[in-house]
Amino acid sequence: MRMRRTIRGILALGLLAAAGTGSAAMTQEQVFQAKKSAYLATDGENLLMYHERVWGWLEKIRNGTMSPSQQVKDVGGVYRPVSEVISKIIRCWGTTWTASGYPTYGYAWFFGEWYSNLALIYMYLEYNAELTSSDRLFIQNVYNNAIASRDFGPGSENSRMFDMVGRYLWAQYYKSTNVTYSYNPPPTTNIYAFSWGGRSYTPGSTYNAYQLATDWIYYFMDKWVSSGNAELDSPHYTWCLFYAYWALYDHALDETMRRKARMMLDFLFLDSGMDYSANHWGGALGRVYGVTIAGGRTRMYWDFFFEGAVATGYEPSYSVLASDYRLPDVIWDAIDLNDEPDNYYHINMEYNSSIVYCVGTGKWNYVTKFFNLGGRIGAGWQLCVKSSDTPGSFNHPGTPFIAWINTYDTGGGSVTPAQGETYITQGESGFQYRNALFSWGYKWHEAIYPNSWELNQKEWNWQFFKEGRTMVAVIRDSINKVSGLEVGIEGVDYATWDDFKRAVRGNASLAVWSFTTSRGNKISCKALPGRTDWDAVVMRPGDADYSFVWPYPFQRIQTIDYRNQSIVRWEGNKMIVKKHGRQRTYDFNSWTWTDSAAGDDAVPPAAPTGVNVR
Repeated sequence: MRMRRTIRGILALGLLAAAGTGSAAMTQEQVFQAKKSAYLATDGENLLMYHERVWGWLEKIRNGTMSPSQQVKDVGGVYRPVSEVISKIIRCWGTTWTASGYPTYGYAWFFGEWYSNLALIYMYLEYNAELTSSDRLFIQNVYNNAIASRDFGPGSENSRMFDMVGRYLWAQYYKSTNVTYSYNPPPTTNIYAFSWGGRSYTPGSTYNAYQLATDWIYYFMDKWVSSGNAELDSPHYTWCLFYAYWALYDHALDETMRRKARMMLDFLFLDSGMDYSANHWGGALGRVYGVTIAGGRTRMYWDFFFEGAVATGYEPSYSVLASDYRLPDVIWDAIDLNDEPDNYYHINMEYNSSIVYCVGTGKWNYVTKFFNLGGRIGAGWQLCVKSSDTPGSFNHPGTPFIAWINTYDTGGGSVTPAQGETYITQGESGFQYRNALFSWGYKWHEAIYPNSWELNQKEWNWQFFKEGRTMVAVIRDSINKVSGLEVGIEGVDYATWDDFKRAVRGNASLAVWSFTTSRGNKISCKALPGRTDWDAVVMRPGDADYSFVWPYPFQRIQTIDYRNQSIVRWEGNKMIVKKHGRQRTYDFNSWTWTDSAAGDDAVPPAAPTGVNVR
């Protein structure tokens, strides 16, 4: 069997990546290699997920720094040869999770429902020479059965991707295999008929397994780039889609599939990264649970690429530390805020049809280095604040540090669709203009345990909070059930904490239908033309009347910075990303990209005023 081999070993620091033009201390390559080195040095002993140690062991066996007979501590605390523990993990992952006799190394195979479906084949293709012959044979039998099985993953996007990508990566070596595409009728509505490349697929009919998997993957690439899905914008699930495309990029033999998988990785990093700052994924979110928001149980790859990013509460797959994928310089630079001035912000606007309540509108996020504030029409807004408090959830400093306002008491507004899964309502009806909003809600909620605000002061009808350089002012009216919120940065918006409070007390105010900020911006709400959906309007100092804040309909992703310059924009089906003189254009018609210089995007200083020049 021929397998594509990725770049091996520890690469010389800085050779593959070009950093942004700013003053960030570390390039993404340096951050990545530091992450990898620390992981290998500790054998992953500091990770929450025991099974994520396996990739470090395999890498060290490959580079000769660990013997297969070396003793390691088992999940039960017993020392065993590392090869034996690896074999136990493989058999646990390759057996239905209800089987007895296997330790709790992690979820096992079940209709592609979980990570193990893809992790096993990634291990087989990446570390084939490091596995025992018995382990290789076991995995071969698992996937030989899988690609011919009509029991396709019936769950949501993450499980179906793990299932279909696992099938594709194995079927590429056995292209004559046929498979019946599920059942007619299928077990869930998540399995349905589709067409791609002039070929149509109907549940219950039989097709070539490789062609079916290929066309399914391509179909959903197009669908998700154009309209999104419920598990994008999700600190709980999006990592699964990252891992699936990572596996395709690393191990697909077909170069078209590899190119398109790389473009999807780029797109997903941009899609998520433009909402990321202050160690939080902000704005309105996709499918997440209460434990994701309040308990810090997030999974993502921020700390693999960005200096200063805090590791998420749960680990994504560490297998990708063997990969040569790196973010394109322009996307890495757009996400990385370390080299930006303190007064920097960008406004990210997206249309993800699966998580936007109102057709033709979108979700937004006001992103700074110190906080982000964003939402959508209806419920789902949140304020995320940068904190360095320790220990934080799972010993990750400053996370979570999130607040919102709604009409529910603590514990209210939650839905439990299944055991262990609870969805919670975050901020309701937040009518936002930049760093402030007017809300139809009056009950303040925080997800900051075990952290706490540095300052929390009550002054008249205002509540003031401070964490690091982020300053928050909240005023709530329990009679009319409305509130106002303004966020500032110390040393940027106001010189000091006292200056901020003084300006808010002296200039800001709350009325039944509006909130006026300390700068005199009056925020209210109004029904969108011809619709019953209410949206934010603002009247700035000097304006004669209110105007709508948001330029609907949003494109799939569109981002402007604090100088009103575009970072992400679209021309038809081409996405153009620009930052610090670089530009990359993604053509989603041909699924190709081109790089070019973007010119100087610096804004010259304003002409001096009140000065006579002789």
